Parts: sequence; structure tokens; C-alpha cells
Amino acid sequence: MTSVPHFLRLKPRGDTPGDREKECLIEYQNNNEVKFKDTTSATKFTKVFSEISQLDLYDQILKESTEELFLGKDSVFFTLGPSNSGKSYSVYGDASNPGLSIYSLNEIFNKIGGNFADYKQFKRYFGEHFMITSNSQRDSQGEYGLSISVFEIYNDRIRDLSLDSKKTENQSLDIVTDSKDGKIKPNRIRQIYVTNLEDAKTVLHKCIKRRAVSSTNLNETSSRSHLFIYFNLHKVIGKCLKTTRLTIADLAGSERSKTAKTEGKEFKEGNYTNTSLTELGRCLVLMKSKRFDRSNLRTSKLTRLLLTDLFGNLNHNRVKILLTLDPYSSLSTIIHAVRYIQPISKVQINSARNSLESTTNDDSEYVKEIHQLKELNKSLSDELEMVKNKTVEIEMDIRSEVVELYEQKIRDLEIINDKAMNDLKETHERDVDEKLKLLSEEYDLQKQKLIESYESQLNDLQSQMLQAESKSLELSELKVKELEKQIEDYKERERQMLEKDVQNSKRIDELTVQLSKGEKKRPSEEGLEQNQSTKKVRFSGDGEINEHDLVLSPIKLIKSSPNKHFKFEDNYKSPGKSIKNNHFKFDTDGLKSSPVKSPLKSPLKPLRESTNSNTRSSPLKSPSKGKKKINNTHHVVDTDDYDLFN
Repeated sequence: MTSVPHFLRLKPRGDTPGDREKECLIEYQNNNEVKFKDTTSATKFTKVFSEISQLDLYDQILKESTEELFLGKDSVFFTLGPSNSGKSYSVYGDASNPGLSIYSLNEIFNKIGGNFADYKQFKRYFGEHFMITSNSQRDSQGEYGLSISVFEIYNDRIRDLSLDSKKTENQSLDIVTDSKDGKIKPNRIRQIYVTNLEDAKTVLHKCIKRRAVSSTNLNETSSRSHLFIYFNLHKVIGKCLKTTRLTIADLAGSERSKTAKTEGKEFKEGNYTNTSLTELGRCLVLMKSKRFDRSNLRTSKLTRLLLTDLFGNLNHNRVKILLTLDPYSSLSTIIHAVRYIQPISKVQINSARNSLESTTNDDSEYVKEIHQLKELNKSLSDELEMVKNKTVEIEMDIRSEVVELYEQKIRDLEIINDKAMNDLKETHERDVDEKLKLLSEEYDLQKQKLIESYESQLNDLQSQMLQAESKSLELSELKVKELEKQIEDYKERERQMLEKDVQNSKRIDELTVQLSKGEKKRPSEEGLEQNQSTKKVRFSGDGEINEHDLVLSPIKLIKSSPNKHFKFEDNYKSPGKSIKNNHFKFDTDGLKSSPVKSPLKSPLKPLRESTNSNTRSSPLKSPSKGKKKINNTHHVVDTDDYDLFN
């Protein structure tokens, strides 16, 4: 009967300037125990490692368990410790310093050598979940085979890491005992068959890369799950197969949410991790008592997979534990981890199940012991009664103190809450003011843009209006010029007509003079009869034509027709007198004024109108239309033979 081997590995000091300034929390240490500051006693371990290489650590801890695989003995090795204390580094290592799992694989392949069995035989035995890598040897006649299984317990769900992450996102495998090899394992977990170290390292690396990790205040790549690695050594014995398994588990680090500053998803992951580790610690404490039973392991998937192999016909050295600590971190974290592992040192494991120790003691010794126990029981009963009495008083005092304490805390919380509310109110007001300011600036900017846009449009409209007005003005000027030109034309025509009137007036004056001269000559009747072209003037008095009447002119102005005549109001008077009517006034005393100048201006307008109305044909050449009335009298001038106005 002996204790479970448990080892301590201390993380070396970091190389950063901040790490060099950190204080070491170890008071003293030796090969088997270590005492930290502010602790009452030292903690004992199977062995304590401080500065040690990965290979030396493997030789000290896992080499023996790896070799015992070939002796048919199962082994379990797992790491414990706070976050960022070196657990994962110890198991996997890095490119330059391989971890314990890599050294264990190397040991297994060295022992197998080329003695690999046929893959098809394993495939037929284990079924569809037994896989092989592309570079592994398939056809062999040896007796050994090695398969690897990797999975994690994440948020109390088991996920197969040999599958793609998308396929296992919501995966949750049950724990079963495989009927083919008798091992407790996740149901339908895949086993990857490998025949060389490089393939095994590749499989291990890909699976570990799929493990759930997150960044926290303590570690940028903090493990958020418990990871398990199974190295299954298969041996062909005739037509049967025997499987021996080495289990390596890297447990997630316990953490405090305040220290790690986790929230949301990381906070939930930390709760699952801490709960499973608490169950593991509870089982470790129970294992040192006689009340422990295997059914206690079923409370957690972690305890079932780790501690089941501690029972039965098992040797104590098949389970080993490595605790990793950072002596330059928080003292409270270190003390919590040390207290967690202390019960393991007191766990005693029998090599045989349900073994009983035989005794040869005498019955008298039992009687004596019973008597002593009765006395002890009585004294304890009395003491218990006293304690009960005191307990009531103590309880009342405690309750009173607790009430006062909580009242004070409530008052403090109210003060803190009021302050927080005031701060929140001020912050909210500042935020509102800033938002209003931003909105006001944005409004002013939009307003300015609109004003500029409207001004631009207004300028365009004004420009268009000016252009329109300019064009309208130009058109008006053109019309004015055209009208002025027409006026000039009209003036010119009027001037020409006036000139023509003047000429006609002159001509009339000449004719009037000639007429006056003709009146003075009084040609004879014979001359008048001979000259048929001479026209007579007939007065529409009482009737008959007087052949001795005055001949006005030798020009052919008067026809002998009875319908064409001048009608005068006064009777003819002798030469030397004046002839008066509404239109003509002849001055016999030298013709000082033109007798027809004034009355002949009025016929021009009727002549023009007559000219326009008769399609511009000359009215003076028509015998019927050549008659013109003068001032509503019956005096008619026949202009058929002579154009009076040309």
C-alpha cells in the first residue's frame, strides 16, 4: 500500500524586464518538498523539479510508464496547475524542445522497430472508426500496432479532435466501456493507425491545434478544455488482439475570474473547468477514506476518464500526476493549487481489490477497546451538550454581528450606488451634450451646404433671367430699329408725297395761272368751236348753256358731257371780278394767291384710297371713275385726257 506518485515542476523565471523584477515566492526547497512564503509548513512531493530539461523530465516521470505498455500494463499521466504555469509545454513542448508525449512516442516506435502487424487485421477487428495515415505501412507480418486517439472535454462535452472543427462544434460523445478491448473511452472515438514517428507527430499536432483556446489576462493562449491523448498499443496474440493504453491528459488550469479578467464565453468556460476540477479534488479527498466507492467517479466525465483505472487489480505506479507552478506569480494562486493536490499524498492504493487484513488479536483487546470507546463516547456526549448550549449563545452573537455587518455593507453599497449613479448621470449628460454638439455641427454643415446650393441655383436663375432680359432687350431693340426704319420709310414716303403734293400744287398754280390767262384772252366762239379739244364750263343754273360763258383754260379739262360739270354757288361774273365757291377762289387782281392750292389738297387722300382699293390701277384713266366730287358740289373735272397731278 503506497501513495500516488505526484511531482512538482517549477517554472523558471522569464527573460523579459518585467519578469526579472518579480519576486520568487519560494522560501526553501529540496528534492522532495517545498515551502512557500506565508505558509505554515512545507508540502511534500514524490520529487520536485526546478531547472530540468524535457528529456530528463521524461526519464524521471513517463519513461517507466511507456515501457510498461509492452508488459501489458495501462498507465495514466495527467498535469495539474494554474493557467500559464507550463502544463501544456511539459506535455507537447515546442519545435526545439519536444514534450513528454513526443518522447513517449519515440520510445514506443524504437521498441516496436519494424515489427508492425497487418493493418487489415486491426481494421476488421475495430471496425469503421479505425483509420490509417497515408504514409503508414499497411502490409506487415509483425505483432504490434500503434493507434492514437485525441479528444477534449469542453464545457462538459466530449469532442473528437481528429475530426474537423466544423463537424465537432456541437458534438457530445458518451463514455462507454469498449467491449472489444475492455477500455473505458468516449463512444465511437476514432483511432488513427501510425507506423512512423513523423506521421504520429503530424496527427498529434493537427489534433492539438483544434483544441479550444482563448486569450485571458494571465495567458494569451489559455487552454479552455481538458485534453486527452490515448496511445493504444495493440499486440497480436494468435487470432486475438490485446490492447494496452497510455493516457496522457493535459487539464485546463484553474483560474479566478477576477484575476484572469474573463467574461462572456471565457467566463462560462472557466466555470465548467473549475467545476470539473472541484469534482476531481473531491474524489481525491474521498479516496483516502473508507467511504469512497467507484460510483463517486460518475459525478463527472473528467473523474471517470482519469480515476477509474486506480481501482481493481492495478499497480500504484500506473497513475502519475505532475503539478506545475510559477513561483513568480500570485501567492494565493500557488497556495490554492498546493492545497488542491495535498490529499493525493495521503491516497493509499491496494494492489488487490477488496483486500482484507487478517488479525490475530485477542478478544480481550477488543473488549478493552470497546470500553475505552464507550468512555470516550460519554465524554464526547457531555462535551457535545456543552457545545450545543454554547452554540445557541454563539449563534445569537454571530447573527447580531452578521446583521450589523450586512447593514454596514448595505449602507456602503448605497453610497457606492449613489456615487455610481451620479457618475453615470454625468457621463450620460456629457455624452448627450457631445451628441447634440455633433448633431448641431452636422445640421449647420448641412444648412450651409443647402444655402450654398440655393445661392448657386439663385445665381444661375438670375443669370438666366439676365440672359433672357438681354435677349428680350435685343429683340425689342431690333423691333424698335425695324419700327424706326418703317417710320423712316413712312416719313420718306410722306416726304416724297409732300414733294409730290408741292409739285402738284405748283402744277396747279401753273395751271391756275394759265387758266387765269385764258380767261383774260376770251377767245372767240369760232376759235372755241374749231378747237374741239377745248372744254367748256357748264353752270347748273336754270338750264341752258351760254356760249359766251368764260372758258377757264385751253387745257382739256372740261368735257361737253351734261353730267360732267362744276357747280358753283354764285353766278358767273365778268372778267376782272372774282369767282367764289366752296373750293375755288380766283383773284383777278394779279392772282396773288393760288386759287386751287387749298381746295386741291383734299382730293389726294380719296385718290390714294381709291388707288389702293382698285388694285393699284390708275383711276385717272377710267372715264367713269375719274370723276371726283369737290365739297359735295356737282363740279366735275374730267381728267381723261390730262393727268392733273403728274
